[in-house]
Amino acid sequence: MKYLHIYTPGGTHYACLMRNGNVVKYGQHRFPEDHSTWKIAGLERIKAFNNLEFIPLERIPELLKSGEPLKFKNGKPRFTVRDVDHGTARVWCNWNIRGVSKLWISDTIE
Repeated sequence: MKYLHIYTPGGTHYACLMRNGNVVKYGQHRFPEDHSTWKIAGLERIKAFNNLEFIPLERIPELLKSGEPLKFKNGKPRFTVRDVDHGTARVWCNWNIRGVSKLWISDTIE
């Protein structure tokens, strides 16, 4: 089973299943893999003038292989997360705290 791991500049670690986006880890909290109330839909690339470009979950492996930096030259996050929580689509704002500072895929939840 593959997991997508996301670290925010604020230090929070999230993990979700690559097959369906179910969030299975948030900080020290763990969730059952079969729950479907909170999902990661993908990433938002932060572009000029705060425009966003959606990158669906299934395209994240391509993004990682491309080697595109996760941060701008000034150190601020280049990506943030789009999730769906209880049916409501959200984009994580305040990118200095909730942006993406680290991103990887692994076979373990840790």
